[in-house]
Amino acid sequence: MAAAPEISAVAATLTGEVIEAARGLKLLHAYAPAALTGQNIAQKLRSGTVAEDLVRGGMRPDDVGVLADNLNSAKEAIEAIGPRKFSEILEIPKGTRPPPESYLPKEYIEKHLAEFDDGASRFMRKSDLERYGPAQVDGTSFVLPKNEADKILSSAAGERKVLEESLGLPAGYLENVDMVRVDISKPRDFNLRIPSGNEAGANTQWVPGGKLPNGNTEAVIDLGKAPAGSWKSSPLTLK
Repeated sequence: MAAAPEISAVAATLTGEVIEAARGLKLLHAYAPAALTGQNIAQKLRSGTVAEDLVRGGMRPDDVGVLADNLNSAKEAIEAIGPRKFSEILEIPKGTRPPPESYLPKEYIEKHLAEFDDGASRFMRKSDLERYGPAQVDGTSFVLPKNEADKILSSAAGERKVLEESLGLPAGYLENVDMVRVDISKPRDFNLRIPSGNEAGANTQWVPGGKLPNGNTEAVIDLGKAPAGSWKSSPLTLK
């Protein structure tokens, strides 16, 4: 197919056991209407012609399986936005992406933000917190629901590699660094919203709809000028 050279070029840059979800998703822009519909996205991708095209283009079969799981984690957002619109948004360059309110139903947004009513959390390097504060250069901070952060830490049991995988970070990113957890008890006080993908902290794993590749929920808040006492940090013990 016409997209095979592009697939081959991008797939050749993939390293490690897990591909970055958004990079993989963008490989599918030509196939999205066919690949992202139906009840079981993962099954369609693994067994359909899309998977065959990706493998012929140079992607490892195991990586196609990982991509399938990542797509399944975004299933709710894909269905809410529509597969064609979902893939179109992925193709828009960072900085010019539309606001989520323009393509997500109000009910989806309300349900999503309600996940943060018990608080929000983020994990970051201690050195970054001390140097820059809890926000990115544009004043925004990506956050998880507090209960999901609790589950991530419990599952990681202090293992750096497991925490990296849970947070979708590159292998070795947490090696030899001190990490902290930042908790915000009232995230709605700081313009809690679904990320647009234009934020300074939005990376190649960003996809529309407020979901991470591993299925965790994400939102963004304006924490750059938050008053003292509106957030707190605590060190993480990692091994």
